[in-house]
Amino acid sequence: MDKETHKMAVIHALQQLDIDRVNELLLDQYTYQDIPKADFITHLAALFNSFKNSGDTFLNIQEGFCRKGICNGGSKGYSFIGNHSNNFIDLLVVVDEVSEPGNSIVTDLFECTKFNTLQTGIVKSTRLDLIVYEEPEYDETDEDDYDGLDPEIYDLDK
Repeated sequence: MDKETHKMAVIHALQQLDIDRVNELLLDQYTYQDIPKADFITHLAALFNSFKNSGDTFLNIQEGFCRKGICNGGSKGYSFIGNHSNNFIDLLVVVDEVSEPGNSIVTDLFECTKFNTLQTGIVKSTRLDLIVYEEPEYDETDEDDYDGLDPEIYDLDK
């Protein structure tokens, strides 16, 4: 399978909520969202179940990009939107075009919380999380705080 076909096959399998096909297509030598493929597939299966439990049988896609400059600004991806619930997840799709120019093999998929679709007016409901991280415990005796930050330099909303 050529690499562009690989990218489109991965996207199609995601749209179909087909965890077995996604597992077949993603390559074992890569991590996805900074975790091993097997762990990523486990989390993705849970995400697919959340969509299905909301009545979704298919995910519509809208192309877009990350708007956050400090992490993955400008990276391309897709908003995957449930066909019934309008619940969604925004995923950036990283491809390798160096090995074979003109072709694209998926080397990473990861969630983006600062995503803009190219088309405006897209109806979305609740953002579903691919991986739920535990909040770190806050130690009130911890002397490291951020009160001294200059808000103009560290504008986290940009």
